[in-house]
Amino acid sequence: MTSPRFRRRFAGSALVAAALFKLASVLLWPKQGSAAVELRSAGAHPAAWTAATFTWLCFVACIGAGTLALPHLVRGRRGGRLVEGSAAVVLLSMLAWGGAGALSLQEVVLARQSNRPAMVALYTDMKHSSALFAYVLLLMLGEAALVTLFAGLRRARLVPAWQPLAMVGAIALDIAGDSTLYGVLESLLLLAALGTVGVRLLRMSDTQWEHPTGLEPQPVRANRLAVLTGVIVAALAAATAALASTAPQHFSVIARSYTSTHAGKTETFKEHLTIGGKRVGHDVVSCSPRGARMLCRGVMYLQKGQIRVRVIAGGGPDATGEITGGSGAYAGARGTVILHGLPHGRDRITFTIT
Repeated sequence: MTSPRFRRRFAGSALVAAALFKLASVLLWPKQGSAAVELRSAGAHPAAWTAATFTWLCFVACIGAGTLALPHLVRGRRGGRLVEGSAAVVLLSMLAWGGAGALSLQEVVLARQSNRPAMVALYTDMKHSSALFAYVLLLMLGEAALVTLFAGLRRARLVPAWQPLAMVGAIALDIAGDSTLYGVLESLLLLAALGTVGVRLLRMSDTQWEHPTGLEPQPVRANRLAVLTGVIVAALAAATAALASTAPQHFSVIARSYTSTHAGKTETFKEHLTIGGKRVGHDVVSCSPRGARMLCRGVMYLQKGQIRVRVIAGGGPDATGEITGGSGAYAGARGTVILHGLPHGRDRITFTIT
């Protein structure tokens, strides 16, 4: 097997395998979401979490391997510089994509620690740290570069018009959320975009590979184009709906105690909850010693429903805990809660509900 033939077949196989590895990681991955949800999931299913992470890293590696071959196809054609520049950005973004895999594996380690609320707070702070700005920027640039990469291939008339649109749909679904449904749809769109280019590479002759300027675009039947366009439009609509429905809820209330009772070492107290000076509900909280700190469990009775929380307090004026459930508008709620001490015996309670 000649070296050019090996490179062509390797690149084509890598592009096809990338979408399949992505689909496999989606099906393997336990539930994802907020920091609290992911740590709980990683702790309950460490083997599946690790397998899904390594499968996702295989997806990243295959995209990188396949991308290396694409500039070769457009040499001497329109869109050549666009493809070359986009491919360089995609390969550079592989550093950030690999870092995402390392961060995901770290969740298994954090989930094993006994102080889960502290680990949730640590992981949340780490993911939102300003130090990760360059990392997040690389991820975003890499996704944008994949779109321009296929736009360049289209400009060179090597792929049909729906393939850049398929990549746009896949990225929109990736941004929309981490549900299995969106992951499967994203994988199918990636298979449409990456897989068809990979198959074309595998079907090329050695002469076509060595002299790509003679390549002509493959004809696309109108009905196939209509179906794929419909899938892309549906994916974009689903992504838009997901962005509206799955965005985390953030709000804060001011709590002030108005009654307190003791039963042994356990203290139970009630607080008025206000927003902007207007009363919006009350809570009932019970705290008992947990080593040098206090384990507090509470129920927040709000106008739209109830929120249950669990907090480890006593290490200072601030405390971080987790939302363990709810009812009404907050049924099945999960997320984090942060308490910040204020003057005159008050606390600011900030909820982040996923």
